Amino acid sequence: MAARGVISAWRAGWHLLWRNKRMWLWIWAIHVAGAALLAGIFSSVWSELLGGTLAAGEFGGPQTANILVDLFAHHGEALRGLFPGAPLLGSPLGFLVVLYAWLGMIMAAGILAGLSRSIPLPLEADEEDPDTVQGSAETSSGTELLAARGADLGLPFLGRFLRDCGTYAGRFTRLMIVHLVAMVVILLALAAFLEWLSGALLGSHPDPATGTRAGLVVFAILAFAYLLLTLVGDYAKVRMIREQRRSAILAWVAGLRWAIRRLPRTLGLHFLFVLLAVLGSALYWYISSSTGVGGTVVLLVLVQQAYLIFRAGLRVHWYAAELSLYDGLRQ
Repeated sequence: MAARGVISAWRAGWHLLWRNKRMWLWIWAIHVAGAALLAGIFSSVWSELLGGTLAAGEFGGPQTANILVDLFAHHGEALRGLFPGAPLLGSPLGFLVVLYAWLGMIMAAGILAGLSRSIPLPLEADEEDPDTVQGSAETSSGTELLAARGADLGLPFLGRFLRDCGTYAGRFTRLMIVHLVAMVVILLALAAFLEWLSGALLGSHPDPATGTRAGLVVFAILAFAYLLLTLVGDYAKVRMIREQRRSAILAWVAGLRWAIRRLPRTLGLHFLFVLLAVLGSALYWYISSSTGVGGTVVLLVLVQQAYLIFRAGLRVHWYAAELSLYDGLRQ
C-alpha cells in the first residue's frame, strides 16, 4: 500500500513538473549562473578587474587570491563583529555555506509556490489533522490564496518566481532558523542520551569489538534521526505554502506530525529520489570520466550541462512529488 502511494506521488509529481517545464529550464539557468558566479568568486579575475582588491586604492598587489578571500582579509573583523554569536560566518567558507543554505531555502519557496498554482487549492479542513483548518490563527484564508492567484495573471514566469521568493523570504528564513535550531538541539540531546546509555550498558571500558559495534549502532540511530528531521523540514515547507502558514514554529510542528504519521510513504518517496540522485550522479561521473580521456572540451561541457539539467529537473520533481503526496493523502 505504501509502495503504491509512493509511485503514485512520483507519477503525479512528474506530471506536475511537465506542466511547469519553464520552471525546470529557469532553475537550470539559475544553477548555471550560480556556478559561474561561484567560479568567479574563487578566481583571481574579479579581483584583477577591481584593481587587485575590493579596496584597490588602499590595498593592492598580487597577494589577493580571489575576491572572497580578499573581502575577509581586509574586512573580516568588521564582518565578525556583525555576527558575534555565529563564528561560522566569520570565515569565507562558513559564509558561503550559510549563504548557499539560505538561497536554497528561498529558491525552495519560489519552486513550491509556483508548483502550488498548478494544483487545486487545499481542502478547507482535514478531520485527521485539525491544525490544517484554513483561516485558523496560524494560517491564512483560502480567499487570500485565490487573490494571490488572480494577481499572477499576465505576469511572466520569472516575475512570478522572483515575487514568490520575495514574498516567502521572511517566512522561510524563520523556518530555516527554527529547523536548524531544532536539529542541533535534538541531535545533540539524542547523542548525549545514546552515549549515556551505551556507557550504562557496556561499562566504561568495553572491549574493542563491542565498542565498535556500539559506535556503529549509535551512528545509525543518529543518521536515521537526521533523515527524519530532513523529512520534517521538507513537509514543513510544503505545509507553509499549501496552508499559507505564517508561524515557522507551528509549520515545523505540523511538518513533524505529518512526516511521522505518514512515515512509510514520506520515507519511501525520499529514498526513491535519493536513489535517482545517486544513479544520475554515478552515470554523470562515468560518462564525464570517459569523455575526459578522449573527448573534446565541447563534449565535456555538454555532458556537464546535461547533468545540471537533470539536477534541476530532479529538484523540481522532488518538491512536486512531495506536494502531490501531501495533497493526495488529504483527499
